[in-house]
Amino acid sequence: MRFDAWKSLQTLPGFSDFSFTYTAADDYLREISTRAYEKWLREIRERNMTYRPETALESDGRFQQDTFQRLRGERDDKPIILAE
Repeated sequence: MRFDAWKSLQTLPGFSDFSFTYTAADDYLREISTRAYEKWLREIRERNMTYRPETALESDGRFQQDTFQRLRGERDDKPIILAE
């Protein structure tokens, strides 16, 4: 999943050369995720764009951390096994 997220990020304007180690420790992943978001917020996003509430972004593009935390608290973290 992390690899797919990284490859997807690289397809976005301004992120083709964004460095990311998807096998890194959680602290690094949090830091790099924050850097990617800040880059998008400050350099990439269109200034006049408004975002709908279901995106978990404020209308100006700021991340709704409280919404994310609520949704994360509702998820099922039960381990699953995928036989391939």
